[in-house]
Amino acid sequence: MYINKCYKTLKNSTKRIKYILKINGFNIKKNKEKICFNKKFLKKQYKYYKKLEKINNSKNKEKIEKFYIKINNLLKKNKKKIRITLSKKLWKNSFFIFQKIIFLKKIKEKIKN
Repeated sequence: MYINKCYKTLKNSTKRIKYILKINGFNIKKNKEKICFNKKFLKKQYKYYKKLEKINNSKNKEKIEKFYIKINNLLKKNKKKIRITLSKKLWKNSFFIFQKIIFLKKIKEKIKN
């Protein structure tokens, strides 16, 4: 049972990143509060949610597809970045990128196809 849980954690990229940060002493709860007050990140989130709402309401498949590709590319870019920051043991940077990845995954899931 324990091995299955470990396997699931390592297989899922989000869980794996969270676990790597945790075992290296990074306090996720404490730093999550700091992310909430990052104005630049909050503005980006707002901008993407507004765009998502507008595109989904328009039901324009071309715009939806274009936005999906943009979000997917940002997700790939941030996954590459986090590999680098984790390998360099830059925990704060990794955590911030991790939060971006979580956000982008949520946006991607909400895009209607």
